[in-house]
Amino acid sequence: MTSLYDIGPLDLTSATHTTTTVNDRHIATARRQGTQAHAAIARIAAAVPATADEDMPGLIRDAVAAHVVGRENGRLAVARVRVSGLVHQYVRVFLPRTAVFAGAEVSTGHGRADLAWDHPVVGVFYDELKTYRSADTAHDPTILAQLARYTTAGTKRHGLAFAGVRLITLGNTAASLLMEPDGRTAPLWDTHLSPTALTGRKPQ
Repeated sequence: MTSLYDIGPLDLTSATHTTTTVNDRHIATARRQGTQAHAAIARIAAAVPATADEDMPGLIRDAVAAHVVGRENGRLAVARVRVSGLVHQYVRVFLPRTAVFAGAEVSTGHGRADLAWDHPVVGVFYDELKTYRSADTAHDPTILAQLARYTTAGTKRHGLAFAGVRLITLGNTAASLLMEPDGRTAPLWDTHLSPTALTGRKPQ
């Protein structure tokens, strides 16, 4: 299985398949909304730690509105609600407020990691964002190979300061995992880069 966020371009012009199916449209919509959520998160990531809780909905709403535009989204209000939910989940659960935002679309030489963070204790780590329909897709060989490339690049760039790559599975938070610099993977919630560990909070 594969992440709907990361699926490649659809070929909708095949000579033997000239009309789009409902499934084609669902995949295209999920891919588009995943991309929009990532863009909105990158837009506000640096501002979140300094934003009061009561101002957070407005910050997210404005970011989503800036990226969810165009007729291809269908009803904008519906599309923005979906994307806003993904952004709220990352900000509420995963965004490390004790770390410094170090950039988005970070070039690794073999792709671009979605977000980079620099934490004063654990060091530098990357977040790769996906939207999943099933927990099993977190173990997709293609996704694991992607994480391995980013881990190798991060270690080469940051040395011992690099702490690994977090796979953030929006829509299925329990499936998130961490790939450490040595290539080992573990459920994110059991590691030193879990949201609870980074904030010093006890697991709920």
